[in-house]
Amino acid sequence: MKFKRKLYDALLKWKNESRGHRALLIEGARRVGKSTIAKQFAENEYRSYILVDFNIAPKNIKDNFENLNRLDIFFQNLSLEYNTKLYNRESLIIFDEIQKFPKAREAVKYLVADGRYDYLETGSLISIRENVKDITIPSEETKIKMYPLDDSMICNLCYKCNDPNVGFALHKNEAAVKCYMGDTGLLVSLAFGENELASQQLYKMIMNGRLTLNEGMLYENCISQMIAAKGKKLFFYTRYNESKHRNDIEIDFLLSNESKTSFKIFPVEVKSSKNYTATSLTRFAEVFSPRIAQSYIIHPKPFVNDGTLTKIPPYMLFCAL
Repeated sequence: MKFKRKLYDALLKWKNESRGHRALLIEGARRVGKSTIAKQFAENEYRSYILVDFNIAPKNIKDNFENLNRLDIFFQNLSLEYNTKLYNRESLIIFDEIQKFPKAREAVKYLVADGRYDYLETGSLISIRENVKDITIPSEETKIKMYPLDDSMICNLCYKCNDPNVGFALHKNEAAVKCYMGDTGLLVSLAFGENELASQQLYKMIMNGRLTLNEGMLYENCISQMIAAKGKKLFFYTRYNESKHRNDIEIDFLLSNESKTSFKIFPVEVKSSKNYTATSLTRFAEVFSPRIAQSYIIHPKPFVNDGTLTKIPPYMLFCAL
């Protein structure tokens, strides 16, 4: 299987720009290929490498982190254990599944300062955050995130924005994420892959309304694809009502004018049906009215401008981007 080119390019950029002055941490969910790409990168770009997998690392390797004040002995022990010679500025040391042994992450500060080798860490997102309470997180560390399929451009990730304000990314909730397919046609093919229908027949049935399906899913995915194609990050907003035990505001997408001095937002709701309500947009406006420039509903009907609410067919989305 070919490794993911996009992330590999990011690793190359880190190696060429940091030149040993910063370690790199690859964060991601389990089994998305973090260890695989780290190993392939090491094999291709370095004269030698050592991979320390903290899932199976022996006790003597973990005890070796007591030798950080004697780094010659530290590196000697690594070389002997993994039967690998390390070369000054030509070798990479990989700390795999570093969330299993947080002390190794804390050690990165001193290892980078030593400057002899490059350091690459991999770890699972949630576990990393849970296991840093008793350590000092190194400032000499650059982070990149690896998502399922993201690097092959198959999916677009949409994050919840807890507070729709200047810089959506500053208020990004990484625990609340929606995943859209980067190609809506591919989504249809996957969704109906088990049906014995030729592609042409399938699309005809969908267009003629003869096939029962969740049109909202396809509609929303199509809009996400259009927004992502303009190079914009995807964000959404929800508000949970404790008394009702459910969300009472659900905004499909958040856009902005990207201004730092006069920031305004454009909430977007996607409606696949011709009959709908705009309850969420109304409630959203009640809370965030001073920040809103214009609200949009994307629907299968003609253009309508109702003052602060603009309703547009999908092909006019470019007007809001």
